[in-house]
Amino acid sequence: MAKNAIVLFVVFVICYIVREILEPKLIGENIGLSPIMSLLTLFAGYKLFGIIGLFVGPFIYMIITEDETSL
Repeated sequence: MAKNAIVLFVVFVICYIVREILEPKLIGENIGLSPIMSLLTLFAGYKLFGIIGLFVGPFIYMIITEDETSL
């Protein structure tokens, strides 16, 4: 029983670490942001708007930076 718990915990830790590293990179490549900026916009969006901010944060950043480049 304890062996199964240890194996599940190790798999969970590996999945968590891979997700934390790859998610910003994949999101950044798909929407055109650098991985660090993607991570920062996800964090800022979450802090400002909660769970919905995770989806809205990167898009708000893209809109703000697009407006600056078109001026």
